[in-house]
Amino acid sequence: MWRIIDDKGTLYSGSELEMRIMYRQIVDGGIEGKWHGDLLLIQVHDIYR
Repeated sequence: MWRIIDDKGTLYSGSELEMRIMYRQIVDGGIEGKWHGDLLLIQVHDIYR
């Protein structure tokens, strides 16, 4: 699982290909959105609650 996150949490999540395409579109200015702080593309290996 891959995610695009900002300082407040997950904005998008999905497969590696989907998230790489989405991230590139955001960075290139093709998708306008509102995020807080840094925008990160991350790979999630495990979640523990």
